[in-house]
Amino acid sequence: MKTRYLSLFFATAALLVSARSQPSSKSAQELTAKQDDLKVTRLHLQEVVKKLYGQDAPTELKWVKMTTIQQMTKFGDVAEGTKIEEAKGESELYLDKDPCNGKVIAFHHPYEKQDTGKTKKCGEKSLPILRVLQK
Repeated sequence: MKTRYLSLFFATAALLVSARSQPSSKSAQELTAKQDDLKVTRLHLQEVVKKLYGQDAPTELKWVKMTTIQQMTKFGDVAEGTKIEEAKGESELYLDKDPCNGKVIAFHHPYEKQDTGKTKKCGEKSLPILRVLQK
């Protein structure tokens, strides 16, 4: 009887350890979907950057943090740079923290933006520098 309880205990413990060590297929699918969204966004932003910077556009954009847009910045984060694009309804703002070099950070609603009065020369273009605060 004692060995039966011990066997049952170890079998249960093994199941719990196994369940914790392997991510659920749903969370793995969600992570893959979020990574795919970032890839699509990056490709879209690459085209926008080509139009914005012209011949001086970087060949590849780099994310400041490779994570979802909603997790890229948190309350109180501040960054300065050139605005690449702002989504309709101001739900997202993509900023090049290293203007002309494509170091992208995304802010999500709510955020506050203000003109710094500074500009950055990128080839023949002089682009305004914004300061953005994540609220």
